[in-house]
Amino acid sequence: MKKMLATPAIRAAFEKLVQTPRLGRPADIAAAATYLASDESSYVTGTQITVDGGALSQQNTPALDFAALGEL
Repeated sequence: MKKMLATPAIRAAFEKLVQTPRLGRPADIAAAATYLASDESSYVTGTQITVDGGALSQQNTPALDFAALGEL
């Protein structure tokens, strides 16, 4: 991954995916793991914590053709 990110075009493509002003670091993953291992998460069950700087939140929303739907 380090070799890939050393290429400016590839790094720019990754940076466009995240909503934070920087790419992730190992410490970001460590912080999530530390939280899950701590008493602070004692009531957290059955969840998935995504540590990706908001990359997955940029889902495309399909355009709706309301005229084609007719009257509801």
